[in-house]
Amino acid sequence: MANLKFDKQIAALLVVDPAELGYDVTTVKDATADYSDEEMHAAVEINLPNYASMVTTAEVVSALSKLLLNSVQQEAHAGA
Repeated sequence: MANLKFDKQIAALLVVDPAELGYDVTTVKDATADYSDEEMHAAVEINLPNYASMVTTAEVVSALSKLLLNSVQQEAHAGA
């Protein structure tokens, strides 16, 4: 999937359709690609924010790290 481009069909399948069905969709804006810089700008800065929360990879890593830390702390507290 590393070579997968974020074209309009994929956007509709992975972002727009679930958002229109009421799902909370999040897109990692610096982990997507498109066929040109103009199309990428249109997708990430103009179109997708209408359907999805836009975050960066750093924000995802930070959120996951906090969840992991909380989980480890809860397990340590439960075992004490």
